[in-house]
Amino acid sequence: MSGEVFEEYKRVAKKFKESNVSARWFRAYLNELETYGIISTTKSGPGMVGNTRLIRLNPEASKVKESIEKEISG
Repeated sequence: MSGEVFEEYKRVAKKFKESNVSARWFRAYLNELETYGIISTTKSGPGMVGNTRLIRLNPEASKVKESIEKEISG
């Protein structure tokens, strides 16, 4: 879930003594990763609180590679 991923991100940033972005920017990064096809998200179903999104890493390594190469080349 997006909230759990954000908390883990903050924990890792702290471990490496890096500043973390706000939850709003984190959501923007998730949207960007989804646009590139690296992850997919779905809104949580009934019983979940707030605007939680379920996050899934897309298993297509070639698609991830293509997305990264496309971003690098402009």
